[in-house]
Amino acid sequence: MKIKLVVMDLELSKRAKRIAAAVLVPALVIAGGAIAYAGTLHVWNDGDMLNSSDLNGNFADHEARIAALESPANGTWQSYPVSLVDAINPTTKITTGVGSNNAFYRRRGDSIEVRIYTDFNAPPSPSGVRIGWTLPVGLSIDTTKLPGHQAGFPYRDTLGTGVWSYAGSGDLDGYVNTVPSTSVVAFSQGADDLRTDTVGIDSGVVELFFSVPVTP
Repeated sequence: MKIKLVVMDLELSKRAKRIAAAVLVPALVIAGGAIAYAGTLHVWNDGDMLNSSDLNGNFADHEARIAALESPANGTWQSYPVSLVDAINPTTKITTGVGSNNAFYRRRGDSIEVRIYTDFNAPPSPSGVRIGWTLPVGLSIDTTKLPGHQAGFPYRDTLGTGVWSYAGSGDLDGYVNTVPSTSVVAFSQGADDLRTDTVGIDSGVVELFFSVPVTP
């Protein structure tokens, strides 16, 4: 990117102007690199005149991006109201048989880390459906960043680990995986996701720990 300085008469002494130029030119070079990277800011062409509105707009954009990265919400654990649903038909909610149901997440760049704790105190219903846990409202799994994702076979994207603990059998380890809905995850201990009728045998606790790329 080339920048042509057409007029610079700030009614300063020659020494002050030299100092100002020494500061301004590197700053413009740095800003120019950021502009080229962002691709959405104002870009100057050879012969264009600099003006305050374009410069201020670009700097304001950079300030907003930096503020978002430095926001306390970025990297800070936050609770969110997780819901249990039918993993295949998320409009069907699982409400009965669920005691404690707590979830926390934190943002890590383009991804989120999630921890979920669900205590089943009775057989949940409806019976026979895969159990799904919802992501924070407004966030969806970015499947373009899951290297093994296949649109026609969405059940085997492994996102993290989980454990189902219940009396008499100890801990059964498994993994967190994707389902057709990009706002829901499931827990599997093998070829099939955990189902309400399976949990209903012994109740117990399910804990999930996973990380997943999201949009926006």
